[in-house]
Amino acid sequence: MGFPYVAPVATLSRHDFIRFELQFVKSLLEFFSCQSVRFIIGEGDEWVESYGHSAELSEAVRAGVTLVRQGNKPVVGPEGQTLFLPIRQNGELVAVAVLTGEGENQYRRYSEDWLLERGKLVVREFSLIKRWAMDPVSGVLNAIHLREELQILLALAETHSAPPDGQLILIEVAMRAQGAGQLLQNISLIAAYLDSLIGIQASLHHVGAGVFALIRNGSNMDEAQRFGSVLLRKMKRQGTQEGDPVRLRKVHVAITPLSAVTHGHFESSDDESAVDHLLDLAWQTLETARKRGSFSTSVAADETMVQQHLLAPLAPEVMARLKRVWKGENEFSLVAIQKDIADQDEFPSRVIVLAGEEVKVVVLDSSRAIIYLPGAEEEPAAEWACGFVNRINLLGIGTFSMGVASYPCPGFHKLDMPANAKKALVHTQFFGAGTITSFSGVSLNISGDIYYNEGDLVSAIREYRLGLNLTPDNVNLLNSLGVIYAQLDDYAKAIPLFERAIALNVNDFMALFNLGFAHLCHGDQDKALESFERAEKIDDTHFDLLLQLGQLYCQRGKYKVAVRVLTKAEKVVSSQGRTGKRVSLDRGDSGSEERQGLLGHGLVYRYLGEAYKGIGHNREAMTYLQRAARYNSRDSESLSQLGELYAAEKQGLDIALAFCRQAVEIEGSRASYWHRMAVVLDCREEWNEALEAVLRCLSLDPGYVDALMLKASLYEKLHQPQLARGAYEKVLRLDGTHSRAVKALKKINQTRRKV
Repeated sequence: MGFPYVAPVATLSRHDFIRFELQFVKSLLEFFSCQSVRFIIGEGDEWVESYGHSAELSEAVRAGVTLVRQGNKPVVGPEGQTLFLPIRQNGELVAVAVLTGEGENQYRRYSEDWLLERGKLVVREFSLIKRWAMDPVSGVLNAIHLREELQILLALAETHSAPPDGQLILIEVAMRAQGAGQLLQNISLIAAYLDSLIGIQASLHHVGAGVFALIRNGSNMDEAQRFGSVLLRKMKRQGTQEGDPVRLRKVHVAITPLSAVTHGHFESSDDESAVDHLLDLAWQTLETARKRGSFSTSVAADETMVQQHLLAPLAPEVMARLKRVWKGENEFSLVAIQKDIADQDEFPSRVIVLAGEEVKVVVLDSSRAIIYLPGAEEEPAAEWACGFVNRINLLGIGTFSMGVASYPCPGFHKLDMPANAKKALVHTQFFGAGTITSFSGVSLNISGDIYYNEGDLVSAIREYRLGLNLTPDNVNLLNSLGVIYAQLDDYAKAIPLFERAIALNVNDFMALFNLGFAHLCHGDQDKALESFERAEKIDDTHFDLLLQLGQLYCQRGKYKVAVRVLTKAEKVVSSQGRTGKRVSLDRGDSGSEERQGLLGHGLVYRYLGEAYKGIGHNREAMTYLQRAARYNSRDSESLSQLGELYAAEKQGLDIALAFCRQAVEIEGSRASYWHRMAVVLDCREEWNEALEAVLRCLSLDPGYVDALMLKASLYEKLHQPQLARGAYEKVLRLDGTHSRAVKALKKINQTRRKV
């Protein structure tokens, strides 16, 4: 293992204009006076805006960029108000900065030489920003960059007089390590894995000690919570199979909305104070996640957020009024009613009057109320609600949605009824405005999902189990409860739940998919493969399933089948890339599970490379492994295989050796990496160095037959036949039918007799 720190690379890349966009814009404004700045990045004829602010470049912008590319110099637009500034480094055009000035002819007064000189200063400044922002341990962005990014986002929100949109997500990982060197190496490996997993959806930061952070700008909390759940499940699976970087003992995910700086008692125009508050709240949220288990999430919640929660309990005074109303009653219904668009300061009095004197209306706030229906069972209560909605519609004051809960209800007490009515009301959101839903097991599935996405697994388990009490054969509830038990490593409970769901519906994709992963994490690859293959027959377009199948086939040497399923996975990646479509996540929907951004899609290239290598298509293998290395520059498996293929295809032994050395420096505990490096050194006729590498390989795996054969061959080349003979004899003790070892040993013995 080499020195465990990554030297920051100051050379600019196209990706830098995405992750450093805010800092680069801020820096450019210090060199030029302008109203706006955009960066155009690309290569060849494909040039796009760095953050995809528009679907396509305008004709004027495209023409300006073309002129810059052709002339290698700054270009001023026809009106003199637009400047196209080339960002060049080492003779290569990396990006074009498009500056829009404050008036006509603003940029015509500058000479070409002055603009070129300024451009060089800008490139130097950008390079310094990149060097300043990188963390030497992990190779990703550092905490200083995170703070500045947050300051800029909060300042922009204040400028626009709107709450900041997006979330700060902290990810804490814990792994076993022997000594500081291995700990630093593991952090670097996990950083590379996370960075490739997330891709361009967000920029990854290493805060320190295995705590990472990213900012999801522009997404809502539902998307962020689902993203967090998907990320957590993928990281939990990480390390369960050969080739995974590190086995993680614990992962905690904390999600904090950027708008938290304007919630409750805290509001500040001081950006630094706001950032401090946001980071403090995020850290408190991470501490909550730690208390919830080894693999858990938590969502930030201050007092205001708690009160606004969809499933927040009713105020004590409201509950007291309801208890007085239903005292002594053995049968009644509650209707939770909500105005779909809250546009008044108080609940409409006309609605209260319209309800009639025979019912009791308890107002909760300006848009919600609870209506008590004495003696009403579920069906009559639902009919009453339908008639009430029709009467409200005649008032012309907007639509109202309603959730109905009736008592008695199996497994519930009177005090549970208001919460059940609220859960039924949340259920109506799936059907649109002005709808009515009665409380059911599905309502509990939805409330369980809400708690699950917030990381409150205890509450989620309670909701799912209550739902199963009402509807024991609900496949979605069985699946949902099984997922949580699997997350808690309780496979004895998870596996039977998935099997029960499959018994109810043999074509339930999610049950088969989840069962496969439960068996995989439980160490039973045969059963996992069987479940995955059954799931593929139902849906062969599910990316994560196809990736997992391809990985298992590669491990078993079924490379032709692996190419088939991984090619399908690649098509899923490319089709989503062309449409740019954002797909919502739903744990019960086989078509959307984990597809937001296709987390980890870079891995498909590594396994396609391995599969093509396995069937002897080395050129195709090299293409895919190179793509994999671009997605994750510290993907040691891809680098090691690339080195082997470069040597086999005579593409340059120096490059081959560089790849192999990089692989063992990243992860020196893999015997196969040392074997591949020994093979390349053998091709270079550096036999002593090759022998050192093969001995290192055998110290990690004494029974590695190919390494023993190479060791014997190297001893022969180094004129040490007795040591070669010993190596061949060990091969035959491991595999008595090894024909090459038999022939080589026979040859050595014949030579010895002649001597």
